[in-house]
Amino acid sequence: MLSHLRRDLERVYHVTWPLKWGQVLAYVYRKARPVTRPSAAAMSAASRARWRDDGRYQPPFVWGPHAHQSAPELQAGRFTLLGKTFDLHATNGHTADGIQWSATKASKHWQKMLHSFDWLGALDAEQGRAMVDAYCERMKLPLDHMALQPWTLAFRIQSIVRFHAEHTLNPQVAPYVAEWAELLALNLEYRLTGNHLLKDAIGLAFAARFLDTPAAATWRVTSDRLIRDLLAEQVGADGGHDERTPMYHALMLYDLLDLLSILAPQDPLHDVVRGACQKMVTFQAGTTHPDGEIANLNDSGFGVAPPPRALFDKARSFGITPPPFATGYRWYADFGVAVLERDDWWVIVDAGIPCAPHLAGHGHADTLTIEASLAGQRLLVDTGVSSYEDLSVRNRERGTLAHNTALIGAANSSDVYSVYRIGRRAQIVAADGGANPEEHWFSATHEGYRPLPGAPLHTRRVAVNEQGELHVCDRIEAREPQLWQLNWHLHPAWRVISSSDGESRNLDLQGPEGRRVRVTCSHGTWSCEAVDVHLHFGRPEQTTAIRCHDLPTNVDVTTKFTPI
Repeated sequence: MLSHLRRDLERVYHVTWPLKWGQVLAYVYRKARPVTRPSAAAMSAASRARWRDDGRYQPPFVWGPHAHQSAPELQAGRFTLLGKTFDLHATNGHTADGIQWSATKASKHWQKMLHSFDWLGALDAEQGRAMVDAYCERMKLPLDHMALQPWTLAFRIQSIVRFHAEHTLNPQVAPYVAEWAELLALNLEYRLTGNHLLKDAIGLAFAARFLDTPAAATWRVTSDRLIRDLLAEQVGADGGHDERTPMYHALMLYDLLDLLSILAPQDPLHDVVRGACQKMVTFQAGTTHPDGEIANLNDSGFGVAPPPRALFDKARSFGITPPPFATGYRWYADFGVAVLERDDWWVIVDAGIPCAPHLAGHGHADTLTIEASLAGQRLLVDTGVSSYEDLSVRNRERGTLAHNTALIGAANSSDVYSVYRIGRRAQIVAADGGANPEEHWFSATHEGYRPLPGAPLHTRRVAVNEQGELHVCDRIEAREPQLWQLNWHLHPAWRVISSSDGESRNLDLQGPEGRRVRVTCSHGTWSCEAVDVHLHFGRPEQTTAIRCHDLPTNVDVTTKFTPI
């Protein structure tokens, strides 16, 4: 019992000490008053809101992946979001145009995406107008419903304004958007900050620039101040978003490019947002796999944010393009990833803290994990993320065993727990890298296992040499012997076809187009296990995890990946 009490107190300390005072005060306020209701006068003014005649949106119009579905399916109430499909054809409950919008069987995250209207771009002008009109006129929900939470409100405002800019919605929709903006403005997520607060501010900025209502000027002052402050805080010098999650980086870049679309060049916010987009596009280009998709580090998966190519196309419409990369080695120190490119290999190494100090939500215990592509095809993959609500699944997907890195015993390198919490976090104590004719390489050490007996340190050196081999050298330095193992998760397109010697240290892999790779480990023995990965959010695919067991401490253990 005392050990559990000590663990819980340590977790409270590690979660709370990095919080900003503003977050703490916002937590206290929201605990006492979960939702702030707009005044009767504010709602009366909102009910008279109109669309502004001078609202602008610079094409191309870019919608998220959820807009790439069948319009007839959506009209029939069949929605596919986050990899899961629900039939919302109404038989009772809150309905709009024959659709039951209160989808209680779906997860909370799925319901948020439903009410975000991110799928609206799949409909033509007539279909979209009918859907939006029916939703606005018939939806009467309690203030604690998912549809009225700040992030969802901001997303829905942004989606509907984008559709209005493209197709022109009916005048009676404007008052509903104004009412949502009033509710959003009073319930901004200062306690969470991160992508939530930035999304809130962007949604409010859309409402301020497209609605003719007395409150619009106040919304604009609030949103513009927040966006300036948050971009200075959340976009690092290397261009990465500070939640250190490629999927959320892409989502925030998507939102900022969308915001830039409604800002006139003379708008005081224009240059600030454009500058942030330039930095983020450069980071996005430098960390995107050769197949054109994001790395699946931390809480990341395909099919939630638009793919990088859509973001680059939108950025080019503003004259934003990434500069050419000088070498095949790149180190993004703020975000904490290194990229190696040489010959057919493309490798990304996660070598940063698992999350921003005051934002524990989306980090994993994955320090020094890697993903690798060979000849444009993914070979080693992160296992991705499938759920934000099933705690048993969430703990497994965030744990060290689910990543391509070293595991000591059953311990996680960072103390992930609950759905979004991280207690003690692995820290990088050394990092270096470079490129020369012999090899492109990166090396780092973390102390995430230091609480274990013997205070182990994990050092990993990743290199692509002139022979076209990928070498990963791991060392667990400890004052006491430890049992540890290495884990490698193959892309589903690859399979193990043979063991090359009787000691089972060598394995042959076969992938797309008959390509083969020999994997050799200098110590230990291999075992293979069927596991699920979620390259697409919420969509399981079976693949093979290769594990190398019984590895010695204080010895360099080298794993070689050799194309054959």
